[in-house]
Amino acid sequence: AARHLIAVLPLDMMNDLIQPMANQMFSDAPPEFVGEFMAIAEEVFVPAKMEAILQPLLAHHFTAAEMLAMARALASAEGHAAQRKMPRVQIDLMNWGAREFERVFEERQRKHETNTFDAETPPKLIE
Repeated sequence: AARHLIAVLPLDMMNDLIQPMANQMFSDAPPEFVGEFMAIAEEVFVPAKMEAILQPLLAHHFTAAEMLAMARALASAEGHAAQRKMPRVQIDLMNWGAREFERVFEERQRKHETNTFDAETPPKLIE
């Protein structure tokens, strides 16, 4: 069942998603840095590797019936259209999230003008 689902998944779409994300994330970085980042992404997200990783993951998280139903849906004309459109939806959502994070951060800064951290630098995420 996992193989049937993988057969209709666009395993090469990761690189389509990563390029705009890298451009946004590293807009202040030298172009060669973005180029190196993309070269690494292309090496990591090779469709054959993605297939090898996805097969056990899909089998772990979905039943055979669920995978076959998703494969049937994705193999339809509507499923193909959805797959072509989803990368753009994900990019738009990522862009909205970045703008919203910045808006909320600036709003909090205005509320806490007496704080001691630099308003130009967003707080570091907890690892």
